Amino acid sequence: GLAVTIDSKDNSNLTMTANDGGAKTLPIAAVNSGGGTGNITVDSDDALDIDADDVINIDAGGSLSLNGGAASDLTTTVGLLTLSGAGGVTATSTGGTLTLNGTGQLVNLNATGFTVADAGATAITSSLSSVTIGAETTLSLDAKDNTNLTVTANDAADKTLTIAATNAGAGAGNVAISASDAATVSSTAGAVTLDAETDIVLDANGADVTLKDDGTLFGTLSNNAGQLYITSGAAPTTAITFNDADAIFSGNVTASSGNITSTEGNIVASDGVLTVEDDVAGNLATFTGGAATDNVALMNLVNMEAATDADVAVSFTAHDKVFALGYDGENDLFALSATANLGTNIMSVSPTGVVTATEFVGAIN
Repeated sequence: GLAVTIDSKDNSNLTMTANDGGAKTLPIAAVNSGGGTGNITVDSDDALDIDADDVINIDAGGSLSLNGGAASDLTTTVGLLTLSGAGGVTATSTGGTLTLNGTGQLVNLNATGFTVADAGATAITSSLSSVTIGAETTLSLDAKDNTNLTVTANDAADKTLTIAATNAGAGAGNVAISASDAATVSSTAGAVTLDAETDIVLDANGADVTLKDDGTLFGTLSNNAGQLYITSGAAPTTAITFNDADAIFSGNVTASSGNITSTEGNIVASDGVLTVEDDVAGNLATFTGGAATDNVALMNLVNMEAATDADVAVSFTAHDKVFALGYDGENDLFALSATANLGTNIMSVSPTGVVTATEFVGAIN
């Protein structure tokens, strides 16, 4: 009715030996028919070995705890190591290292919910092959502090960390990287490549896509009322403003080699001066026509001023002297002036063909 003690000073066996075809069981049971519990305690000063030629089943109607005061291993040297829970499986280390070790074999963690809790660091590693974490629905890696997905290698072969979403069915396989604040994709050595089978979309809710070199701003692509404008410089200065197909350049447009060409439409300077500058042994500007311009002027100078005294002239400057040639609107003449403006003319032709000059030298026929 009280305690029963089996005490031995040497190796002791609690053994069942059979020799027939029937299955045999050696039960070790603690049953309390009263109000108290019936517990079994297996205690060892050193190692405790549970060894079976076949399967070892540990079955608990409540919770099952494996608690090691130091570093602990759940290890299989041959075959699968499976932790399975219909409700959930929790593997916890409060101080030492928690290791799930399948030497040369697979380790399967299979549960409706699976939690790994560690007071220190948790490592899921493989020394020989790959580690696969799979989920039928959603797989979440959740941390309260900085979290790394890292490839660490120490050999001569190139290594790649791949984040991929593949859907073999009719649905799409997408990868989404999101952050409540900033998201950074960086490389400490080498390029960062964004490669898409279709389009690459840069969607910035702040209206600016910022371009930097080693942290230094050099330009932006910005949204201006639904139109693109491009800024340049550390203190962003608007360089080009687009309005659908039209582009406005805030500064100079220079071709250091090649041409600035308009295959359709006109090159127009609506506010400013169109200047051609160069130092070559040849023409600075050439106007070339074709069959359609046989009876049409290659250059048409127009003064849009409505006043009757408006002039249209071309000036010629060299050796500190200036001549103007063109239409003198005030006098209604085609004239030549020895100044930058028409009006004080040294020679003129009237609409009726009358030629006037301050002096003629030689014969006029």
